[in-house]
Amino acid sequence: MTAAHPSANSPLKGEALSLSCLPLIDEVTAQLCRRHRLSSDESEDFKSDVRLHFRHRDFDPLRRFEGLSSLPTYLTLVISRLFLDHRNGLSGRWRTSTEAKRLGPSAIPIERLVAHDAWTSDRVVAMFRINHRRHVGFGSFALSPTGEPSIGPQGDCLLGLA
Repeated sequence: MTAAHPSANSPLKGEALSLSCLPLIDEVTAQLCRRHRLSSDESEDFKSDVRLHFRHRDFDPLRRFEGLSSLPTYLTLVISRLFLDHRNGLSGRWRTSTEAKRLGPSAIPIERLVAHDAWTSDRVVAMFRINHRRHVGFGSFALSPTGEPSIGPQGDCLLGLA
């Protein structure tokens, strides 16, 4: 990181500290956006959310910095947590269904890919065949009229591992 930043013992306080850290906050945010491969529109949206978070809280995260790590490291952690909140806010937090848990550990990633990430069954089958050298059959796995995954009475046919 190239931006100059104040230390925990910096004489800068209040608004001066906040304004001096904005370039560092933007730099850390941009780095996180690149790491998560966000598009330019998504990056700008997230950058705005980060700046709003800091401003709405009167830069409280900066005041709570205790100097136990470097400021860029601390801000990376704070902004990473904001990214998780941002992502969960966009797509909702996904939780494994009891049916997928009942079917076993292989059913959980399949359910996530189909129900949460909107993958087609053909794409899931190809991914498991290539990445895990397994054949996956969907049996009675289907989407209900509401678009939620539903596993019928023959649910254990979901995975035909060869």
